[in-house]
Amino acid sequence: MERARFEATNRVIEQAFGRVGSVLEIGCGEGHQTQYLARLSDEQYGLDVSPAAIERARVRLPQAHFAAADLFQQPWGEQRHRFDLVTACEVLYYLSDPAATLARMRHLGRNGLVTFFAPACARVGAHVEAIPGLQKTWIHHGGTAWLIGWWRDE
Repeated sequence: MERARFEATNRVIEQAFGRVGSVLEIGCGEGHQTQYLARLSDEQYGLDVSPAAIERARVRLPQAHFAAADLFQQPWGEQRHRFDLVTACEVLYYLSDPAATLARMRHLGRNGLVTFFAPACARVGAHVEAIPGLQKTWIHHGGTAWLIGWWRDE
């Protein structure tokens, strides 16, 4: 199921943005989706709160840049539009302040993309809908549906 979501996410990224120079993945875990994002990007950066997951991600993708940190403490620079694309796939509903996370994503990235499964719409949907220029589509696999939302802040 995850692979189907990863593939669908990559298709949206490719159609919406083409190849990207740098991608920051929030909640990268062990780097499984990072492997897919590497197909469409020149540089990969990943954040996760789990140091153990970050260590596994580093083994999986030694060329990528990973940090055990959250989005508000990431180590790669604070300048506006530091990254070409910032993603948050299946993580917004875990965070205490989705609106602040989305604002931070928009500061750090020229473009952004989020995914979340349908039941999370009640918790995060309104925050995502508030992004100017938001585009979205649904993806389905088996009985599961995810919303993919993306935007450009260039």
